[in-house]
Amino acid sequence: MIETTATYFDGISSVAHPVTVMLNEADASLQFTTHTGKKEWRIALVTYHTVGNMTELHCQNSIMEILQLRDTAFVKELKRLRRRYGHSDIYHRLIDLGWKIHCLIAVGIIALIIVCNIFVLPWMAEKTVNMLPESYDNRLGDMYIMKYISPEEVDSVKTVQLQQFAALMNFGNSRPLRFTLVNSSVVNAYALPNGEIVVYSGLLDAMDSYEELAGVLAHEAMHVNHRHSMKMLARDLSGYLFLSAVLSDVNGIMGVISQNVHTLSSLTYSREFETEADRGAVELLIANHIDPNGMTKLLLHLQKESSGFMPQILSTHPLSAHRITKVEELKKELSYQPKEQPWMKKIFETLKK
Repeated sequence: MIETTATYFDGISSVAHPVTVMLNEADASLQFTTHTGKKEWRIALVTYHTVGNMTELHCQNSIMEILQLRDTAFVKELKRLRRRYGHSDIYHRLIDLGWKIHCLIAVGIIALIIVCNIFVLPWMAEKTVNMLPESYDNRLGDMYIMKYISPEEVDSVKTVQLQQFAALMNFGNSRPLRFTLVNSSVVNAYALPNGEIVVYSGLLDAMDSYEELAGVLAHEAMHVNHRHSMKMLARDLSGYLFLSAVLSDVNGIMGVISQNVHTLSSLTYSREFETEADRGAVELLIANHIDPNGMTKLLLHLQKESSGFMPQILSTHPLSAHRITKVEELKKELSYQPKEQPWMKKIFETLKK
């Protein structure tokens, strides 16, 4: 049994009473005598709060009463006894760790939140796309076309020619693909979730061969086949989609994505998705007996042009030395025998006029 001096408040008046407190290890209790008689607090019912070198003790049976102690050795022994009898809860264990450990825990929590926001939430949001039926991709793409592509911007004649060009290729697509040519100096092309592939005349003007156009269409078709635009949109909206995904609220997910349909043409694909689309495009060109060097040529051409200005296609489809290197490595891995495609060449020349 150990003892110490303490200050006792009875909870009725503000008068402080000095008392001697004994810690009885045998029956796990605090015992002391006040002006009103003997008291015994069971360790299991005692809670404490420490500020500096002063610790306040309360008993659940008499919540108005307070014991104030400044004997750190006594308090330490009290905590040890509580742990021994299994009365130390998580809250008090955390409190007892000290401010340095508290700071480390806070830093760890902040780091965990950052990691979750950068890696975990986007990954989870991307997985929510699997909860959406592909019919929703069609609905979303149609919604974009209706709102953001004016019929006056579409070159109807060259759109037909572009579709004729694409009809000469097998894209291995699981859904119908449609091709639209928009009159604009913007150097860009993008794929919508519904299989609509939009090519701007500014990008067409930057090409020198039909193989380059075939490469662009193949690349965009891969984005459609792998639902990349839906996945990137989900990643960008990961914070909003998290709760809906946890609750399996498909309607909630659809609602959030629909409100951000306007971003579809400006989504920036990740390096992972660009690499996947590049690989699929090269394999597709080879399967169609089209020279894949046209794709490399276009990438190098765009890289050279970007020294003076940044084509929009490079902001939505980031171009890096890594992409070009991967395409070159893939061409070396695969055997191919390209054939001249006179009809594609003829349509391409017509499109360029």
